[in-house]
Order: sequence, then C-alpha cells, then structure tokens
Amino acid sequence: MNKPLKGIYIKSNPGTNGMGLVQNISYSNVRMTEALWWPIWIGPQQMNQPDGTFLGCDMRYPFRSEECPTNPLVTMRDIVLQDVTSTGGLNPYAGVVICNVSNPCQNIVFERVVVQQGMRDGLDKTLPFIVQDVYGTVIDTTPLAEFLV
Repeated sequence: MNKPLKGIYIKSNPGTNGMGLVQNISYSNVRMTEALWWPIWIGPQQMNQPDGTFLGCDMRYPFRSEECPTNPLVTMRDIVLQDVTSTGGLNPYAGVVICNVSNPCQNIVFERVVVQQGMRDGLDKTLPFIVQDVYGTVIDTTPLAEFLV
C-alpha cells in the first residue's frame, strides 16, 4: 500500500443497542509506505460528521482530543498481524489498539510488526503504539506494543 489514509483499520462502531463481534481476522505480509494518518488502527470508529459532531473517537485523537470512547458492546478477539511493515508515515505514532475496560480485546497477536514513521537527524522518531485494555502476544515488534498477558 502506498499512502493509505489508514493502512490496517479494524473498527467498532459506536452504539447503545445490541452486540457486535469482530473475530478471526488475520493480516500477513503487508507492506505500506507513507501512511497519511494511522498505519495501524484497531479500536473504536474514528469519524467526524459533516455537522462537526463525532461518532466514536475524534479524528484529532490524540493530538487535539484526549478522549477516545470505546464500545463495551463490541467484542474484538483473535486478531493477528504478522509480517507487517510500515515506513515513512506522517503521524509519529506507530498505531492504536484501544478496547473497552469492561470488554477488553482478547488474543491479539503482533508478530514481526515493524513501524518506522519518520526519520529525523538519522534517528527513528516513531512514538509507541497507544494501547488500552488489550490482552495478547507481541513478538519481534518495533516499537513495542504493551499488551496485557
């Protein structure tokens, strides 16, 4: 992928009724360059409505908004990212994996996931993954995604 807005995007829509399940999703051998917003986003829908209201997580998160509401009605589990590489993106963060405290993500696996967003002065300036309420395994991943065990 060259210049995707979001390279890998798995989202839960906001809502107050019913239930949802995001399960058994695998990405392998993915190469992306110059992601325009997020190379990896697993979490609540990120959307601004035309009237200026937000559904889910504010598009400006985490830069101009510190809140990103999660949905306890959507279960996310058994998601695998293997051999995923992203280089040269605009956003300094490696990605987002955000779930709900009362319904955390389960069995999320990052294996050989490497994100290098930008180089300045010969140094990688990539900020770590933003992770919240995620149980899983991380193997040979840079920067480290700190999942719960």
